[in-house]
Amino acid sequence: MQVTIQRTRSTGRSFLLQSCLMILAAVASVFETAWSAEPGIVARVNQSPVTLAELQRMLADPLTQHQLQQELRSGAAEGKKVEHMALRKLIQQRLLLQEAERRNFIVSDDDFNQALSSLRSRFQDGGALGPG
Repeated sequence: MQVTIQRTRSTGRSFLLQSCLMILAAVASVFETAWSAEPGIVARVNQSPVTLAELQRMLADPLTQHQLQQELRSGAAEGKKVEHMALRKLIQQRLLLQEAERRNFIVSDDDFNQALSSLRSRFQDGGALGPG
């Protein structure tokens, strides 16, 4: 699979500025929804809800918890800090997905399966990645 990136009129700085503004808007919406009456919604990213269930699923994953703790450089889980970092990650993921959709970035099933097979071949025990 070959990915071609075409440079548009916007410079790297412009893209960085746009990204920062989107993240700032997303973070602002976190505080807005914290006081809202929408149960189960912990944030909105450009009108797309981030649910409490998504956040809890992320926090329940031991690997994700370990990664978050490493990023915080903390040996023990520091409840609110880990939760806040997890929410930031969910917001970043949502922003990336929205930007990919905006740019019509599509991965075909064949490309996905090829990438997954390539990843599995790097492990001696392909079952470590789950059912295939």
